Amino acid sequence: MGAAASAVKRVRQSMKDGKLITNEQLLRGACRMGDSHAVKELYDLGLDLNVPFPEGYTPAWYAAYYGHSELLTTLDELGVDLGAPCDRAGSTPLAWTRQRGHQEASDTLRTLLKPRASERGRWPVFHDEIGEYHHKIDHYKIKFRGKLATDN
Repeated sequence: MGAAASAVKRVRQSMKDGKLITNEQLLRGACRMGDSHAVKELYDLGLDLNVPFPEGYTPAWYAAYYGHSELLTTLDELGVDLGAPCDRAGSTPLAWTRQRGHQEASDTLRTLLKPRASERGRWPVFHDEIGEYHHKIDHYKIKFRGKLATDN
């Protein structure tokens, strides 16, 4: 039995037991499983996909944490700001995909974020590019109060 079928079975059992299942719980489960279709349906019902769940994580966090590239694309299409912090610590979805080793999801996010960065006039700095960035700076002679930084 797949993860989606198992989740549906748990929801049905909870409903039989008289437990109330909220839309937020359904959204969290859909994001955890990477179910883009269910997320779209819940969005159509009026759920705000940018609002964090009570524990502080957003739908974008779940998509990034579990490496769901298709869901990240769907969230982008639905207007979620994928460059915004997605947890209480202020980490972004891209940081989570990198930390968890989800290369495909990381590449998807880079592709989705690049047009927005060029609209703002700057490209976000990623950890693997920082070394290259600093290397380029070392080639310039920087003046400070009329003297070269290397002069004493």
